[in-house]
Amino acid sequence: MIYSLLFCSVAFAIILGTSKLSYEDPAHSSAANTSVAFIYLFGIVFSFGWTPLQSMYIAETLTTNTFAKGIAVRNLLSNISGAVIQRSSGPAFEKLKYYFYAVFIAWDLIEMVVIDFWFPETKERTLEVLEEVFSAPNPVKKSLERRDISTV
Repeated sequence: MIYSLLFCSVAFAIILGTSKLSYEDPAHSSAANTSVAFIYLFGIVFSFGWTPLQSMYIAETLTTNTFAKGIAVRNLLSNISGAVIQRSSGPAFEKLKYYFYAVFIAWDLIEMVVIDFWFPETKERTLEVLEEVFSAPNPVKKSLERRDISTV
């Protein structure tokens, strides 16, 4: 997730720069072509890096009791955010022009920080440690235990 977000941020930065060049000088066709190429590259990376993980992450981290609710909340939030971006991107591009891509760069960087600090897999835990946590009778208590050489 983090690496795909990093690439998406870089792709958006390149799209922002090349869009600016092609907007300011319409004869600059290589900048416009580069923008289009990176829009497609962004789509490919997003499709491989995020599309499968959106549902899989919920399935892997939620218990059976909360799985359906988690999927429902994810679907609700995904649909709301999709509607907001669909309705707002046209007017935003009219007002901000190519700088609207900076919003996506900032959002991707915020997501990277959130993932790094709050997602279980990135909190210095290996898959084996996560298995111990999720197999414990009380996973929350197990996840809060301090790990050192004596507990490993």
